[in-house]
Amino acid sequence: MPKQYYLPTRNPLTQVLGTLAFVVVAGMAAIFGAFILAAVIGLGAILAVLVTVRVWWLRRSLRRGDANQTTNKGAVIEGEFRRHR
Repeated sequence: MPKQYYLPTRNPLTQVLGTLAFVVVAGMAAIFGAFILAAVIGLGAILAVLVTVRVWWLRRSLRRGDANQTTNKGAVIEGEFRRHR
């Protein structure tokens, strides 16, 4: 297979159009990347707020002493048991 070499064109119009196309594509890629980065940072901020609120809520519950709200303190549970020998 013969080697292919890139030879720049000498036509100034083609060079200008190629450069313009490169600038437009590079600009669009930069803007798209900025939007993606903003979305990732925004989602990270939302996640950080959710984790912070959850930790605050758990600490608040532990300080008040009602970490396990489903238990009935002082309630009597009736039942039977059998002893097997």
